[in-house]
Amino acid sequence: MLLAGGTRRGGGSENAFVEKIRKNYTDMRVIGVNISDTTAPDVVADLTVPWPFKTSSFDIIISTWVIEHLSDPKVFFLEAYRVLAEGGILVVTVPFIHRVHGSPFDYWRFTDRALIHLARTAGFERVEVTRVGGTPLLCVIALLWLFFRIPVLGALLALIAAFVDYALLLVTRLLKKGTELVGSYPISYVLYACKE
Repeated sequence: MLLAGGTRRGGGSENAFVEKIRKNYTDMRVIGVNISDTTAPDVVADLTVPWPFKTSSFDIIISTWVIEHLSDPKVFFLEAYRVLAEGGILVVTVPFIHRVHGSPFDYWRFTDRALIHLARTAGFERVEVTRVGGTPLLCVIALLWLFFRIPVLGALLALIAAFVDYALLLVTRLLKKGTELVGSYPISYVLYACKE
């Protein structure tokens, strides 16, 4: 398994995927690649140029909240396709409605259609994108979450936002107008692509 842009220290969001996969594949070797050696990767490399791995050398590639930092994300998808074995799976997560964040640059926000296009252009035929979040007030809470240092307050506000968003959704359904608008605030996306 390749963690593209990940860390071996266990602090990155990719670890949620790694732990789930390791339950079924206990002997799977994990290789981390990152442009920065401060994250203790196995390989230091730039993901916007050809990767230093042999063709068809990985069964799984996981990359969480990385490609928005790449100046040329097309290269990422082309290289991911190249180094995946047949039947290999690519998992990519990206922010959509989110503050600008470093590392060192934040270039892009991808829609579901953009992710599908990038994956298919690279050669992936089976591509699925899942939206995370999607209602207006929960989106606001997600954007302001860093300001809620008291966990109980943040949880309470999230609960209130979810209730108001649900009520708003019911009203739009009754009026038969605006339902799509209420659900058009994704916080992030998860892409799953399989190399056939």
